[in-house]
Amino acid sequence: SVMIKSSLLKNEIQTWNGDDFKSSADLDVWLRINENSRFAFIAKPLMGYRLAQESFSFRIAKLRTYKHDMFLVLESIENKTLEELEDSYFLEFKDITLRIVNIVRSKKLDEDLPAFDYNWHVLFKKSFFSLWHMKFFVIGLIIFMIRPLLTKQNRSLYWKKVER
Repeated sequence: SVMIKSSLLKNEIQTWNGDDFKSSADLDVWLRINENSRFAFIAKPLMGYRLAQESFSFRIAKLRTYKHDMFLVLESIENKTLEELEDSYFLEFKDITLRIVNIVRSKKLDEDLPAFDYNWHVLFKKSFFSLWHMKFFVIGLIIFMIRPLLTKQNRSLYWKKVER
Protein backbone atom coordinates (compact mmCIF):
# COMPACT_ATOMS: atom_id res chain seq x y z
CA SER A 1 0.00 0.00 0.00
CA VAL A 2 1.12 3.53 -0.60
CA MET A 3 0.43 7.10 0.42
CA ILE A 4 1.29 9.80 -2.07
CA LYS A 5 0.68 13.52 -2.27
CA SER A 6 -2.12 14.15 -4.75
CA SER A 7 -0.27 17.28 -5.92
CA LEU A 8 2.57 15.06 -7.18
CA LEU A 9 0.13 13.05 -9.25
CA LYS A 10 -1.68 16.14 -10.54
CA ASN A 11 1.36 18.31 -11.25
CA GLU A 12 4.19 15.91 -12.10
CA ILE A 13 2.76 12.56 -13.19
CA GLN A 14 -0.46 13.77 -14.85
CA THR A 15 -0.94 10.82 -17.23
CA TRP A 16 -1.46 7.08 -17.03
CA ASN A 17 0.16 5.57 -20.13
CA GLY A 18 -1.96 2.44 -20.34
CA ASP A 19 -2.15 2.52 -24.14
CA ASP A 20 1.65 2.61 -24.44
CA PHE A 21 2.67 0.35 -21.56
CA LYS A 22 -0.38 -1.93 -21.17
CA SER A 23 -0.28 -3.91 -17.91
CA SER A 24 2.98 -2.23 -16.85
CA ALA A 25 1.68 1.35 -16.86
CA ASP A 26 2.04 1.35 -13.07
CA LEU A 27 5.79 0.67 -13.45
CA ASP A 28 6.03 3.76 -15.63
CA VAL A 29 4.24 5.80 -12.94
CA TRP A 30 6.54 4.49 -10.18
CA LEU A 31 9.62 5.35 -12.21
CA ARG A 32 8.31 8.86 -12.89
CA ILE A 33 7.47 9.30 -9.19
CA ASN A 34 11.02 8.24 -8.38
CA GLU A 35 12.33 11.02 -10.66
CA ASN A 36 10.30 13.68 -8.83
CA SER A 37 10.15 12.55 -5.23
CA ARG A 38 11.63 10.41 -2.49
CA PHE A 39 10.37 7.15 -1.07
CA ALA A 40 10.17 6.16 2.57
CA PHE A 41 9.46 2.68 3.84
CA ILE A 42 7.79 1.55 7.03
CA ALA A 43 9.39 -1.70 8.17
CA LYS A 44 6.36 -2.81 10.19
CA PRO A 45 3.88 -4.96 8.21
CA LEU A 46 0.64 -3.02 7.92
CA MET A 47 -1.32 -5.48 5.79
CA GLY A 48 -1.27 -9.08 4.66
CA TYR A 49 -1.10 -10.32 1.10
CA ARG A 50 -2.28 -13.76 0.10
CA LEU A 51 -1.14 -15.65 -2.98
CA ALA A 52 -3.55 -18.25 -4.26
CA GLN A 53 -3.06 -20.68 -7.11
CA GLU A 54 -6.53 -19.70 -8.33
CA SER A 55 -5.63 -16.01 -8.66
CA PHE A 56 -5.21 -14.42 -12.07
CA SER A 57 -1.71 -13.08 -11.36
CA PHE A 58 -0.50 -16.50 -10.18
CA ARG A 59 -2.00 -18.30 -13.18
CA ILE A 60 -0.82 -15.80 -15.78
CA ALA A 61 2.80 -16.26 -14.69
CA LYS A 62 2.45 -20.00 -15.37
CA LEU A 63 0.78 -19.46 -18.78
CA ARG A 64 2.47 -16.41 -20.31
CA THR A 65 4.45 -17.18 -23.46
CA TYR A 66 4.73 -13.62 -24.78
CA LYS A 67 7.20 -10.90 -23.83
CA HIS A 68 6.28 -9.16 -20.57
CA ASP A 69 4.81 -5.66 -20.87
CA MET A 70 7.43 -4.26 -18.46
CA PHE A 71 9.88 -4.24 -21.37
CA LEU A 72 7.72 -1.60 -23.08
CA VAL A 73 8.57 0.67 -20.12
CA LEU A 74 12.21 -0.38 -19.77
CA GLU A 75 12.91 0.04 -23.49
CA SER A 76 11.49 3.58 -23.38
CA ILE A 77 14.10 4.73 -20.83
CA GLU A 78 16.93 6.68 -22.41
CA ASN A 79 20.51 7.04 -21.19
CA LYS A 80 20.64 3.94 -19.01
CA THR A 81 23.70 3.35 -16.88
CA LEU A 82 25.75 0.19 -17.41
CA GLU A 83 24.19 -1.35 -14.30
CA GLU A 84 20.66 -0.53 -15.54
CA LEU A 85 21.48 -2.10 -18.92
CA GLU A 86 22.78 -5.23 -17.19
CA ASP A 87 19.69 -5.37 -14.97
CA SER A 88 17.44 -5.09 -18.03
CA TYR A 89 19.48 -7.78 -19.74
CA PHE A 90 19.03 -10.13 -16.78
CA LEU A 91 15.28 -9.39 -16.61
CA GLU A 92 15.01 -10.27 -20.30
CA PHE A 93 16.91 -13.50 -19.67
CA LYS A 94 14.52 -14.39 -16.82
CA ASP A 95 11.51 -13.53 -18.98
CA ILE A 96 12.70 -15.71 -21.85
CA THR A 97 13.53 -18.57 -19.47
CA LEU A 98 10.01 -18.46 -17.99
CA ARG A 99 8.42 -18.21 -21.43
CA ILE A 100 10.29 -21.28 -22.69
CA VAL A 101 9.30 -23.25 -19.57
CA ASN A 102 5.67 -22.19 -20.09
CA ILE A 103 5.71 -23.10 -23.80
CA VAL A 104 7.04 -26.58 -23.07
CA ARG A 105 4.79 -27.10 -20.03
CA SER A 106 1.64 -25.98 -21.85
CA LYS A 107 2.34 -28.23 -24.85
CA LYS A 108 2.20 -25.31 -27.31
CA LEU A 109 3.69 -27.34 -30.11
CA ASP A 110 3.21 -24.72 -32.81
CA GLU A 111 4.93 -21.91 -30.91
CA ASP A 112 8.55 -20.99 -31.59
CA LEU A 113 10.86 -20.71 -28.62
CA PRO A 114 12.06 -17.15 -27.99
CA ALA A 115 15.70 -16.53 -28.82
CA PHE A 116 18.19 -14.69 -26.63
CA ASP A 117 21.72 -13.49 -27.25
CA TYR A 118 23.28 -14.81 -24.06
CA ASN A 119 26.21 -13.04 -22.41
CA TRP A 120 26.89 -15.58 -19.67
CA HIS A 121 29.46 -13.37 -17.92
CA VAL A 122 26.90 -10.59 -17.30
CA LEU A 123 24.19 -13.07 -16.34
CA PHE A 124 26.44 -14.87 -13.86
CA LYS A 125 27.58 -11.57 -12.35
CA LYS A 126 23.96 -10.49 -11.83
CA SER A 127 22.94 -13.85 -10.36
CA PHE A 128 25.92 -14.34 -8.08
CA PHE A 129 24.63 -12.36 -5.08
CA SER A 130 21.06 -13.62 -5.00
CA LEU A 131 19.82 -17.18 -4.58
CA TRP A 132 16.60 -16.24 -6.43
CA HIS A 133 18.57 -14.93 -9.44
CA MET A 134 20.97 -17.85 -9.31
CA LYS A 135 18.00 -20.20 -9.64
CA PHE A 136 17.01 -18.50 -12.90
CA PHE A 137 20.60 -18.52 -14.11
CA VAL A 138 20.89 -22.28 -13.58
CA ILE A 139 17.48 -23.04 -15.13
CA GLY A 140 18.28 -20.75 -18.09
CA LEU A 141 21.67 -22.42 -18.55
CA ILE A 142 20.05 -25.88 -18.56
CA ILE A 143 17.43 -24.70 -21.06
CA PHE A 144 20.19 -23.22 -23.24
CA MET A 145 22.01 -26.58 -23.23
CA ILE A 146 18.91 -28.67 -24.06
CA ARG A 147 17.41 -26.07 -26.44
CA PRO A 148 18.25 -28.16 -29.56
CA LEU A 149 16.03 -30.90 -28.11
CA LEU A 150 13.13 -28.46 -27.66
CA THR A 151 12.39 -27.86 -31.34
CA LYS A 152 8.75 -27.95 -32.46
CA GLN A 153 9.27 -31.38 -34.01
CA ASN A 154 10.93 -32.87 -30.92
CA ARG A 155 8.26 -31.40 -28.61
CA SER A 156 5.56 -32.86 -30.82
CA LEU A 157 7.16 -36.31 -30.77
CA TYR A 158 7.62 -36.15 -26.99
CA TRP A 159 4.02 -35.17 -26.22
CA LYS A 160 2.70 -37.87 -28.58
CA LYS A 161 4.69 -40.49 -26.64
CA VAL A 162 3.53 -39.13 -23.27
CA GLU A 163 -0.12 -39.11 -24.31
CA ARG A 164 -0.02 -42.79 -25.34
